[in-house]
Amino acid sequence: MTIEVEDGTGKASAVSYASEAEATAYFAARGVDAWADVGDATAQEASLVRATAALDSWLRGRWLGVKKTQAQALAWPRTDVVDEEGFEVLDTIVPVQVKQATYEIALVEVQGTSFIQQSVNSSNMVSSETVGPISVAYRNDAPSITTYPHIEALIRGLAAVGGAQVNFSVSLTQAEIDAQSGSTDVFDYDEYFNLIKGY
Repeated sequence: MTIEVEDGTGKASAVSYASEAEATAYFAARGVDAWADVGDATAQEASLVRATAALDSWLRGRWLGVKKTQAQALAWPRTDVVDEEGFEVLDTIVPVQVKQATYEIALVEVQGTSFIQQSVNSSNMVSSETVGPISVAYRNDAPSITTYPHIEALIRGLAAVGGAQVNFSVSLTQAEIDAQSGSTDVFDYDEYFNLIKGY
C-alpha cells in the first residue's frame, strides 16, 4: 500500500500528512519501540491515514487561516497563518507540528485505540449524591475519556485548542472619550493595547 502524502502543494488526492518512513524516523529518534514493534508498513500507513482524518475532523473550524485551495483534500497547507511566536507559516508546507501530531495520533491508532472519542452522556452515571457535606459517587461503569495533552500542545500554535477564552471590556472616562476626538491626549491607546498584548 502506498499512500498519497500531502507535500504542501494542496493535493486533491492526499490522504495523509506524513509517510510511514517519516513516522518511523520520528519514533526511532525518540526511542519509541511501539511503532517499530508493529512490524507492518501497511498497518502503519493505514494508521497514518486514520490519524490525518482524525486530526482534521477534530480541528475542523479551529485551524488558523484558510485552506490554500478549495480542491485540496486536507486542511493543510493553509494561508494567512501566524504561529504563537508571531512567525508566518508558509503555505507551501505542512508544518512540522502537524506532522508530529499525525505521528502521535497514528501511534494511538496503531495500538488499537481510536483517537476520536464518542461523546458520552454522563447524566445517569451518578450512583449516589449527598448535599451536605457535599459528596458524589459515580457508578462503576461510568465512562472515562482519554485526553492527549501532548498532542494538543503540538498544534496549539496552529489551531484553537484547550485553554480558556478571556473577554474583557474597557470603560473610558469622559476625558478619555474627549481624547479620541483629538481635543486632548489623555489616553494612549497604542501603549495600552501593547501592554495588554504583552509587547
